[in-house]
Amino acid sequence: MLVARPLTVWLCTAGSGLDWREKALLAWISPRGIVAAAVASLFAFKLEAQGLEGPRCWCR
Repeated sequence: MLVARPLTVWLCTAGSGLDWREKALLAWISPRGIVAAAVASLFAFKLEAQGLEGPRCWCR
């Protein structure tokens, strides 16, 4: 992980305009997997509690 994570971040952000400090920060602390999903659902619950709803799904 000490090699794979930074290498992946550098490859995925090539041409993005981020400088090396921003890429290093992403390689160190960026959320991945279940962490990102949990944070997104937490924000969704908080927004709904404030009366804001997301887009409606027409498939139901």
